[in-house]
Amino acid sequence: MLFRAKRLTKFGVLTEDGDLGTVRDLYMDRRQWAVRYLLLDTKPLLPSKKSLISTISVKGVDVEEGIVRLNISEEQVENAPSIEDVEPVTRPYERELLQHYGYGYYWNATNIWGAFPYPNQLAASPYADESMVTEAEEKEEERKESSYLRSLKDLSGDWSGYTVQASGEKVGHIDDFIIESKDWQIRYLTLDTTRFAPSKSVLVSVDWITDINDRDLTVEINVLPERIENAPAYEEGQPLTTTYERKLYSHFEKPYDE
Repeated sequence: MLFRAKRLTKFGVLTEDGDLGTVRDLYMDRRQWAVRYLLLDTKPLLPSKKSLISTISVKGVDVEEGIVRLNISEEQVENAPSIEDVEPVTRPYERELLQHYGYGYYWNATNIWGAFPYPNQLAASPYADESMVTEAEEKEEERKESSYLRSLKDLSGDWSGYTVQASGEKVGHIDDFIIESKDWQIRYLTLDTTRFAPSKSVLVSVDWITDINDRDLTVEINVLPERIENAPAYEEGQPLTTTYERKLYSHFEKPYDE
């Protein structure tokens, strides 16, 4: 099932034993374009705590009811390692958090979720013994890895917003993201084409992204600017059928892999 990231940020969150709060933000790994964590607003339940929940903990997403269901308890969340400043999320913090829940590490293999295609499979996978990692190696790893995890609110238009460029020309800005619920992979950017009149929403596959420049707040995509202008519009709530996706890929002259 595909859903919009902005819609998810209004969803309630239920643990195995109660109401935990609401989703406030999502943190994604931009190497794999996968959502790794949900940042929750748990007030007034846990007023002094910022709660970062791995998507490994998600049992299901009920789009109709607007609810994210977790396979953990409120007590587990309350006793989880605290985090003062959510960004950057460092690798040492991730290790501590995942060990608290008894989850395997997603970075230990080449698949999107380690050795597995889906995050819930890591709930039953023991984390690796990394005791041989030296202090110098850990510091270098922390420096590199923290830059890969980014808040979706940073990248999308309602907050700071990244400009999207095609062949060096500005064609709009990121307005939202389309996420696959089974593996939490981001499939598309929703592009607000402010360069054109009238403006419209256009879907752009993350596979077409060639560069992200955090200094200039730009994202470069490998398509022609005129293709964006003439692309099929995407309306909020519109189902992403195979027919629509084929049409989209055909328009951009990209191979479509079902």
